[in-house]
Amino acid sequence: MSLLQDSFFYLGGYMKKIFILIITITFIFMLSSCTVQDEPGFKVGFNRDHGSYLEIGASSDIDIHKKGSEKITLYYGIGESYYEIIKNDRFYFVDVGEMISIVIIMYNECDYLHLADHVRECEDYYNIENTYFVKEILIEDLLTRKYNVEYLNSSELKYNVSEELCIPQELLKGESGRIKIDIFITNFTKTNDKYFLVCEDSISLKYYKSDNETIMIKEG
Repeated sequence: MSLLQDSFFYLGGYMKKIFILIITITFIFMLSSCTVQDEPGFKVGFNRDHGSYLEIGASSDIDIHKKGSEKITLYYGIGESYYEIIKNDRFYFVDVGEMISIVIIMYNECDYLHLADHVRECEDYYNIENTYFVKEILIEDLLTRKYNVEYLNSSELKYNVSEELCIPQELLKGESGRIKIDIFITNFTKTNDKYFLVCEDSISLKYYKSDNETIMIKEG
């Protein structure tokens, strides 16, 4: 019995040491995870979770922006496999008219939850109410492949084109909100002489006014 008791005593001491070691490692891991700070800024639209013809993304190296200089880097383009579709005008909505360009439009979500749900046909997409027109690329320019987007794997995108963009003050309404940026394909409808817009991709950015001089912008 003495030998058996000694064995249980030794085993119990060994298990106690293992338990203490596990608790110590867990505590160190929790402490290190609490002290590591997330990198500032954001990067949205670089993961492919859908199959669209057009892709759009944005990034920033900082969270806090001085009022009047809320700048982000905007990325946009088209996948290689879709060039032939555009070239031959074989989109699913081709019967509504002739495809002429792609456009990028920015707006505040308080004005349109989704711009595409409110604006399908318009006479002038440059001046849709409560929106900021960002860019237009004509089809012939798009076909140069300058705007190619590379799919690195099943979920990661690499853009070939980017540019700096300043969010207009008039879109930063209230103390907080959400800015949407949509990329559309535009067709000209010959039946009623209007433009038909089809949204292919969209990104969202949250903003918070920290004080009178600074605004925080993060991925939405």
